[in-house]
Amino acid sequence: MTVSVRLAPGDGWLARRDDGVLFTEEEWSDGLDAFMRATSVTEARESVTSAVVSAAFEVPAFVMVTLSDALECVVFGDLAVHTEDPSAPMLSAAGSSTWIERRLKLGDRAIRVWAGEPAVARARLDAGVVFAGGFELVAGETVAQDGGSHASPAVDELEAPPVLEAPEPEPVGTSLPPPVIAPVGVPVANVVLPDHSIVPITGTVVFGRNPDRTVARVGEDARLVVLETSTSVSRTHLTIRLEGSTLTATDCGSRGGVVIVTPGREPVMLESWIAQEVVPGDTIYLGGPLELRIAAAGTSDED
Repeated sequence: MTVSVRLAPGDGWLARRDDGVLFTEEEWSDGLDAFMRATSVTEARESVTSAVVSAAFEVPAFVMVTLSDALECVVFGDLAVHTEDPSAPMLSAAGSSTWIERRLKLGDRAIRVWAGEPAVARARLDAGVVFAGGFELVAGETVAQDGGSHASPAVDELEAPPVLEAPEPEPVGTSLPPPVIAPVGVPVANVVLPDHSIVPITGTVVFGRNPDRTVARVGEDARLVVLETSTSVSRTHLTIRLEGSTLTATDCGSRGGVVIVTPGREPVMLESWIAQEVVPGDTIYLGGPLELRIAAAGTSDED
């Protein structure tokens, strides 16, 4: 696949990877850094959306376009992305409490998407993070420099972008310390299921009647746990994630909801896609009656 990215002058920010771009009109170091440091396109998408959730959705408006077997657009806030695909001519999350996603098929014809100010024909970006007021991305089996669908040079053969009026920023996130990661395979907590079986939490685990990683917005390494229960539990209901030494629970847009009960406190009903920290001793109710208990690692259900 060939990809061309053009820039518009401005004081927003544009991050470019081989497999996508992230554009925001305001500085957002956490999101840009997460996007650029990811080792795969799936991790890039998940890292950005996780950064949104971690910041309780208090982040600048952004557009993220990533490419794999399809072109995926993620939009958050009062910012729009336009496409030449008739199924999604414009996407915006203005007025929404979360981001909007759309997956577009990549066929024989090149597809064009753009956001922000009109891009300058000869202002191109191959990789990195720069100031920009907008972008235009064209992707397809063959992409011409004029946006057509005939043969064109590969991305790494395109001319280097000219210097824009705004100075190139320093690398994003270079001062951030590396994340704290628990040793692989070492759980910090267990989830006790209704049948008293134990699910160690060593990374990301998705629970439901028929859980799906794509629906849960998690990576391919996430573990899937099938719950044998009634339809009060959604097919993809809950995600429990270990980040460093912190456990979080996220309602995956379930119908029946998720309630966390901590001894001595009022029950908390989760908002969809907003992570909530959980600790050993907490009980999580899915769809009302189904009960999952968080237990410290090394303990059994009888402890």
